[in-house]
Amino acid sequence: LFDPGDLDRRVPAGRQALRPMIRQDAPEPEVFSPNAPTQMSAGAAMRAALLEAAKAKAAGGQLPPELAEKALAASMPTFNPLRETIGSIAPDALLARCFRRNETNFDKLAVDIPKIDPDALRRSVEHFDAGRMLDVLRLLPMPTLIIHGRDDQLIPPPNDDILHYITADKEHLLVAILLSGVRHFPMIEDDRFMRLANDFLEISEINRLEVKDRWRRRTR
Repeated sequence: LFDPGDLDRRVPAGRQALRPMIRQDAPEPEVFSPNAPTQMSAGAAMRAALLEAAKAKAAGGQLPPELAEKALAASMPTFNPLRETIGSIAPDALLARCFRRNETNFDKLAVDIPKIDPDALRRSVEHFDAGRMLDVLRLLPMPTLIIHGRDDQLIPPPNDDILHYITADKEHLLVAILLSGVRHFPMIEDDRFMRLANDFLEISEINRLEVKDRWRRRTR
């Protein structure tokens, strides 16, 4: 989760711009289960709404509809720090940023290094956009738990502005926990990760999760 640099402009407009992307007449399932009604994914909803907007603009004579999607994609600004953080660094060098060679966790992960295709790693982050990622999180209709190590040396933990943006109007659905003393791999570094994951799956209201590392919104 990165700050794209325009959160002060995205926040007031985002609430109104993103709401039409989810069908207002769609029934909201009472329980999220395998039998719940299928909903359009956040990414698909956003893409569909943007495409409709582009087609509407094109219908006014500026662009033929078949070119609208390409023009829209080309015009959208992107901020992709992962391209430099992950996409341009060798896998073994990335691991060295996370752990020292004499640490147990280094050995646990080093066995997978020969299996990684550096080109596949680069391509996996090629089209990342920090702003779009935050917008998608805001669109998710299901309870969401974010866990990040405060001492991550690879990806910096999200700042207050980012967390305020993604929790706006949905504090009851999205909980962020920044674990102190944890770096990039909380699932192998800290026993709290599995406990939090299990509590998240078991608890009926995730805003009841009580841990000292939980991030809370401040009055704005």
